Amino acid sequence: MKKFIILLISLTYFIIFPIQAKESQNGIEHGPFYLSWCHNGQFYFERTTDLDYPINFVLVCGNNKRIIDRYYVEGADLIYSSKNEKQINMEVISTFFHKINEEKFLFVMIKRHGTHTGVGINADDYTIYPYKYDRKHIIASARDFADNNFFGVEGQLEWKEVHFKYKTADEVKKYLNKTYNNK
Repeated sequence: MKKFIILLISLTYFIIFPIQAKESQNGIEHGPFYLSWCHNGQFYFERTTDLDYPINFVLVCGNNKRIIDRYYVEGADLIYSSKNEKQINMEVISTFFHKINEEKFLFVMIKRHGTHTGVGINADDYTIYPYKYDRKHIIASARDFADNNFFGVEGQLEWKEVHFKYKTADEVKKYLNKTYNNK
């Protein structure tokens, strides 16, 4: 009986501890941004321990928490934090609202840093994700709103310098107004 209790306690510890550790390592990377249309409403971007999808886009409305999107690693470097924990070298660099033809969108800019000295890569990869937005919803993604200028590279690619025009929210807004709003 004594061995059974020790085994039960040991199994319980090993089952519960990794779950708690994983949850405690998640932290808000960008935000929170508060939403007036929902009681205790907010959205934010959290860093996770998932090395394939290291950042989640999270919406909280009242007591409900929903992951709107997960951002894939896409070649970003693996780095170690000050606590010697594995992380992916990517970050949310900007989040902003902007209207396109009177329809409101939320734009999220993600930057991933990648190096591969064997093929001459030392660059930041930028991706801009558009989401449809109204007073009651953030829609998972506006996949029908695809634009080849929503991704690009800044740095060294195959030993050549390359530049991406749209690294800030202001640059993206100017592009959107010129391209879609005829301004």
